[in-house]
Amino acid sequence: MLAIIKKYKDLAKQKDKHFPEIHMLTNLVLLREKLAEQIIELDVVDLLGISFDGGTPEAFEEMRTNAKWNIFYANAKAFDRIRKEKKSKVKMSAISCIPNNKQRNLEWMHHEFQEIYNLLDWYELRRLHNWAGDIGEFTVPEKKHKIGCTLIMEQLVLLPNGDVTICCNDLNSKSVIGNVLKTDFMDIYNCEQRVRLLKLHLYGKKDQIELCKNCETF
Repeated sequence: MLAIIKKYKDLAKQKDKHFPEIHMLTNLVLLREKLAEQIIELDVVDLLGISFDGGTPEAFEEMRTNAKWNIFYANAKAFDRIRKEKKSKVKMSAISCIPNNKQRNLEWMHHEFQEIYNLLDWYELRRLHNWAGDIGEFTVPEKKHKIGCTLIMEQLVLLPNGDVTICCNDLNSKSVIGNVLKTDFMDIYNCEQRVRLLKLHLYGKKDQIELCKNCETF
């Protein structure tokens, strides 16, 4: 997949045309040193986003089922070392969920967590969320000041079968607005259904959207 993207990225460069940034999101569990080297040498990924949570090895393994901190830690350090050795321009970032009983800073965290964060070009520390209402034990706060939703405004999510949904929190395909195997992507992007959802958010009426009405995050 990355090789195909690289082909068109190089073609765009030859024709002096703009090409979108390529972001790759991973939990790093399988991104071992050899694969990291192959990805970096391909020179197609602009940003590697790594997902890790908790602040301590114990919390990390509790929050990320079947993940092992020592594997994540080794793979993160290896990717950073290889990108620097090869003078690669690929950046590294992270969005991490922090338990509600801990501060959103690095001061209390395990020293290996602090070490990984310090390797990154940027990171964001977030609270746990309710996956647009699919996790029921969260209380949904009223956010009267909130206008719009950055997820719906800035992204579309392509699913393996070609379906396009409006949000990465849509785990169960509640808000599919088209399929790229049947409809031109820009027609999906500009479709009446997506525009209506954007307007509902902008007018503070997210409770009229099945996917969004119980979302406590955005």
